Amino acid sequence: MIGNITKGNGFYGCVAYVLGKTSARLINTNMAGETPAQLAWEFRSFANKNPRVQKPVLHLSFSPAPGDRSLDEWELCQIAEDLREGLKLSNNQFILVQHNDAEFDGQVRPHAHMVINRVSYDGECNDDYLDYYRTEKILRQIEKNYDLIIQPSSWEVDKKKAYPKHVQQAEESVTQNIVERLQKQIEQAAVDNPAMPVFVARLLKENIQVDCKFTRTGKLKGISYCLDGQPFKGGDLGKLYTHVGIREHLKVSYQEEYRYPIESLIESYKRGRTIDEKRINYLESWIEWNFKQDSSSDGASEETATIEVLSTQDNSTANLEPALEEVPTIANEPFTKKQTVVVSPPSSNTTVETTQNQEFNELLALITVTDDNKILLGVAAEPSALPQDKPTEQQPDIPEQIARMREIAPIVAEYLLVLNSTAFKGNRYSATIENNQLTLIRNSDGIQVMKASYTSEEWQPVEPPQLGDEDITQLQKLIPVIQQLKNKHQEVSLPEI
Repeated sequence: MIGNITKGNGFYGCVAYVLGKTSARLINTNMAGETPAQLAWEFRSFANKNPRVQKPVLHLSFSPAPGDRSLDEWELCQIAEDLREGLKLSNNQFILVQHNDAEFDGQVRPHAHMVINRVSYDGECNDDYLDYYRTEKILRQIEKNYDLIIQPSSWEVDKKKAYPKHVQQAEESVTQNIVERLQKQIEQAAVDNPAMPVFVARLLKENIQVDCKFTRTGKLKGISYCLDGQPFKGGDLGKLYTHVGIREHLKVSYQEEYRYPIESLIESYKRGRTIDEKRINYLESWIEWNFKQDSSSDGASEETATIEVLSTQDNSTANLEPALEEVPTIANEPFTKKQTVVVSPPSSNTTVETTQNQEFNELLALITVTDDNKILLGVAAEPSALPQDKPTEQQPDIPEQIARMREIAPIVAEYLLVLNSTAFKGNRYSATIENNQLTLIRNSDGIQVMKASYTSEEWQPVEPPQLGDEDITQLQKLIPVIQQLKNKHQEVSLPEI
């Protein structure tokens, strides 16, 4: 048994449709009217008893499944009564109309349309909560009672068939119907079991708009699609295409940290940014490095690192900046959580041991100076960790922004640590750290360029970072200052940041 429910506000249009077919025949009702106008007036008279109900019209159609036996008039009436009773509509106006315009294998297949007033004789509105679900449960029981072929419920169907209107549109345009096209594109996007951000990017590349719903903690709780201006919930296409199905059956991987890249991709697409194959490849590499490689290195956050800075007779910060060739290159060496770096201006050396301190104990896990004169916290970062074919647009894309955030956040956090402060305000920037969240504001325009938290041994964005090239240049000036501050025998000249 196949059923369908729609709700609306126009009684006359619905009644005129079900009675207007050539083969239509009114087989049961509890109303006095005979014409569409009379019945619509009668329906509206009772609907006005509850003016708060915006959609008092309930249109319910049902028919035996293809290949099932035909139902006679008496059986159609009994099934209609079972449906009304199961949906608690026995005290409401209704008409039951039989149609004979459907065929299967050359034989006429009678089916029925029922128009019901959701406002009862008492002026109470029917509760339509989960009415689709409840209707399917009732139909499953009706199939057993009337010895009909048991049909799977909508939530049990892997791939749903296209609605008649979509089939008609496809026939008129001589193309594959939109439901099958969308199902095929989703399956192709998931063919190699990608991460969820890559899956979404592939659909956006094909101009299939995706909307993901998340819980407060970042868990995926829903997904919908839109193609050619026609929206579909995942369940409208079948259980394979729901947020559960794409993970359990299509094997698309998801973790809570993917929420921010997914939302950023969707927002970029809405703003007109093109998602091409190059960007998808870049995203795959970024995910591979940031999420999959992290699982291979654990436990190093409890270690301390040693940075040997050789003192100099000059107190200026410029003399403390090492030349690039003086810093050991680690690009071709195995990566570990700990690196000891020796910077060698000509003088006697002093060793400074970094230790955990007050509320910054999670932040001072490790200081690493890379071959491009950058400080990282917690894990060494390969100089070529991110692909080199970065987009050339003026505004960096999301993966690059997160990479910038993970470069700058430990610098600012360590600067606060060596100052033994939870805040500083300079000429160009102001920074605070509270509840393990680091906030950086550009003073010139008041823009919050970064807000990040240190969790699971790495920095994660709390809000979208907005770090430009000039911000990176200015904030990297803190690196030699941090090194000098850690040498307690020297005076420090602070940069204007």
